[in-house]
Parts: sequence; C-alpha cells; structure tokens
Amino acid sequence: MINGVVNDTALQNKLYYHIYNASGNELVKQGGISAAETFAVDLPLGTYYLSVLTKNSNSPIVFANSTNRNGFYISNSFMEKEAEIYAVRDTFEVKQSIERTLLLKRLYSEVKVEFTDIVDLSHIDSIRIQQKHPGFYYYPFSNSSNSQLDATFLKIEPNFTENNKSFFFNQFMGFHDTNKTIKYELTVYEKGSVIRSFELKSEVKNNMQVLFKGLLLEEINPGQGFIIRKNEKWDGTSMLIFKVKYRQPTLFN
Repeated sequence: MINGVVNDTALQNKLYYHIYNASGNELVKQGGISAAETFAVDLPLGTYYLSVLTKNSNSPIVFANSTNRNGFYISNSFMEKEAEIYAVRDTFEVKQSIERTLLLKRLYSEVKVEFTDIVDLSHIDSIRIQQKHPGFYYYPFSNSSNSQLDATFLKIEPNFTENNKSFFFNQFMGFHDTNKTIKYELTVYEKGSVIRSFELKSEVKNNMQVLFKGLLLEEINPGQGFIIRKNEKWDGTSMLIFKVKYRQPTLFN
C-alpha cells in the first residue's frame, strides 16, 4: 500500500503517479489525485519503479508510451509560458513497511527578456516568440532522447511602462543537468504590423534562470547585441515534498 499527502497551498493541480513492475517493465498502476486527497494502491510482492509528477497550469500533463517503463516520457507545450512542472522517481520493494520523503524537483528553467531602450515602448502591441530548438522531453526511467520540434509559439502582450520593459516565460527542460541549446525567434508587432524580428540564443541547464538584456528597437543602435546573464542558484520553490509510506501487505488465505 502506498499512502501520500500533499500540501494544497503549494500544489494547484493534480499529482500523477505511474508504477512499473521492475521484472517486466510493464505499467501496473497509474492515476491522479488532487492536493486534498490521499490514495492507496495494492501491489503484489516485488520490486517497483514509481514516477510522480505535478503541473501547476490550466492544461494537463501530456504522457506518452506510458504502458512500458523504458518508453514512458512527458512533454509540455511551449505556449504554456507559466507552467510549473515538478517530478520525482523512486524504486521500492514490497516486502516490508518503510517510509520515505520524496522531493519533487523542477523540470523547467526561467527565461527573462529585459529591454534597455530609453524611449517609450508602450506602442508595442505584442511579441511573438517561436522556439527554434528541438523540444525537450522527460524520460523518468531511460536515457532515451527525442528530436521532435514544437511548432507552438508564445504571444506576449507586454503592456510596457516606463518602469517595466521586461517579460519572462518558463522553458520546460526535463532533468537535463548539462547545458542544452535554447534558441528563439522574436517578432515584434506595432499596430498589427511587424517592425522587427531577431533571434536570442544561449545554453542552459534545468532549474536555472537566464536573462537576455538589450535593445528592442533596432533603429536605436543597429547591431546592438544582448547581454546574457545566468543564475544557477535560483531562489524560490525549487521542489515540493511528498511523503510516501510503503506498508507491508496483508496476506490472505
């Protein structure tokens, strides 16, 4: 039996679990619970792999190939600019009662764009951002990779003011702890017409912040580049705590 209780002040949406049999890698249990629920799962004696994920967003998590442990992965649409996804993996054996605390860690990094123009930018209607690098995927139980592109895009309506000429979005990364290339094409609109397109590029890891800082209006200083600053010690909630009890099964005659 698996028991879990989550903090409903930190978790907005459901917590999803997938349990796989270690001997055959097949899916044996899956489900989702809200922050106010507890859950129990009966399993035969044996060794199992557990995946737990949560996503703070209005859209559900997209699972793929969940019937087999090695092919199981998740992805997230680039257009969900404020989605927060956390995950943890665990291995346990059903033969005795144990209790452990699982830490769900971030699967995303934060990208911030800050403009240094001294002129008023309130006339900017919107900024369209197209992801130019392959999409990122999270494989909890394998080293598989995926090179599919994500054709979705962000539409930022910035409402720039004299004191605020920036915006940010979350980039889903999976559990990559080495640098991966991120590249974006930004198209700037004024009164429905395109006034400038440019690209921003860098290399980031999971669970960090990256800042692009430079001029938005090209005519101010043609060729002006963007300063890139990285912060690998990101403040704020980097993980969620999930307490799990593996109880010894009751044997029936």
